[in-house]
Amino acid sequence: MAEIVWRHLNPGGYWFSLIASTDGPKRESGPPRRSALDIVSAVESLFEIISLKTTSFDSKLPEAPRSWACLMRKRDKVPTDD
Repeated sequence: MAEIVWRHLNPGGYWFSLIASTDGPKRESGPPRRSALDIVSAVESLFEIISLKTTSFDSKLPEAPRSWACLMRKRDKVPTDD
């Protein structure tokens, strides 16, 4: 997903994403859950993470599902393994 977004953004473009968090109780439904490490590992080579904050989705559940609010900026050049 990160590579697709990176290709479509202008240089220096921003990407804001709400991502379900692994924090909190397990649940049977909902979007895939990710840890902060999962997020950083998936995007850091293509995006500079400006902000990664814990939050929660609006919900009628007894405990609102936790989420991440992540603001990223497209890196000008993709790092290489040279």
